[in-house]
Amino acid sequence: MSNEVKSLLRWVIAGGAALAFIGAVIWGPWIVEGGHVRDRDLAPSAGIIVTGFRTALIAVVAGVVAGLGLWYKDREHRLAQRQFEHTQEQFKLAQEQFVHSQRQFEHAQEKDREQGDISREGQVTERYVEAIKLLGSEKAMERLGGIHSLARIMKDSERDRCVVVDVLCSFVRLRMPVSPQQKLGDLVPEAQADAQIQAAITAIGRRPDVEKVPYSIDLSRVNLSRISFDGLNFDSADFSHSFMDGASVAGANFNNARLIHASLRGLYIESTNLRGAALTGADLGGTTFWNSDLSNTLLVSANLNDARIVATTMKDARLFGANLRGAILFEEFYGMVEQAERISADEISEAFIYETTRLSPDMAKASKVRERIAECEAGGATVQDARGED
Repeated sequence: MSNEVKSLLRWVIAGGAALAFIGAVIWGPWIVEGGHVRDRDLAPSAGIIVTGFRTALIAVVAGVVAGLGLWYKDREHRLAQRQFEHTQEQFKLAQEQFVHSQRQFEHAQEKDREQGDISREGQVTERYVEAIKLLGSEKAMERLGGIHSLARIMKDSERDRCVVVDVLCSFVRLRMPVSPQQKLGDLVPEAQADAQIQAAITAIGRRPDVEKVPYSIDLSRVNLSRISFDGLNFDSADFSHSFMDGASVAGANFNNARLIHASLRGLYIESTNLRGAALTGADLGGTTFWNSDLSNTLLVSANLNDARIVATTMKDARLFGANLRGAILFEEFYGMVEQAERISADEISEAFIYETTRLSPDMAKASKVRERIAECEAGGATVQDARGED
């Protein structure tokens, strides 16, 4: 049966019911109570019967209508509840589908990342191989290009940083070695810095994530004369037995570095961090320290002959056996005083000090310092080479 026919049938039934109700209201009293209603002119007694019947009929019909309304509302409520439950089930299913899609998406992302990592690793490996080939070239420009390529790889690839630093350090050691048979005091600084060595040193000194990556920088027994370390970071690096005369180290960081028996003659060390560095037996003859930090530095048996140490903190520096002949630790220009800071008479008395060692007036008057100067002067220059050799 079509919807139009059903609708028409409903209207017919509703119309019939309405006509039946109207007929029952009008003629019902006479049909039901015809024997009792004697006065067809609606006497008061008969009127009461008619009115009562009609009222009862209307009340019954009203009750039926109300019951049908409640039934319809209950039906609508149940239908709405079923629709709500169905909607909840659909929503739950949609949630499950969303979670499933999200997991698939995350899995796809992880696969893409893995694939990207593999691809990048492959690219880095290819770049690394090419850089190593360039580094071994006989042409200077190609070697320089290889150094810059490795520096770029070190920046881009976190996992290859230590390897790149090791390679660059090996390159420097192989290119500019100092043999154990050579005496650093006999070496003469290069006329100018080697461009390839300078590029490698710069790349190492600018390595990223210094505090996170456990780098091992071995630049021992290397000729680094004329090389610029300005502003570079060589925290904990090893420069033992290296020749660094003529180098520039302004603003460099050599915190905890090893410069044992290294040669740093005639340098101008300005705003440089040498805190905790090991300079045991190092040759610092004629070197100037200005506005630098030598706190906790080991200067045991170091040669500081004619060195100038002013505006520099030396807190807890160890000077045992250091040669301070002609060294300047105090100077005054036009009323302005500059001196080595935070060093005690006990600490300075561990070194070889002479009348030519320029100390602050107060320190020079200290009895322990005067006794040490007299002892050193009486014994002559007992340490001809305070630096020594291993």
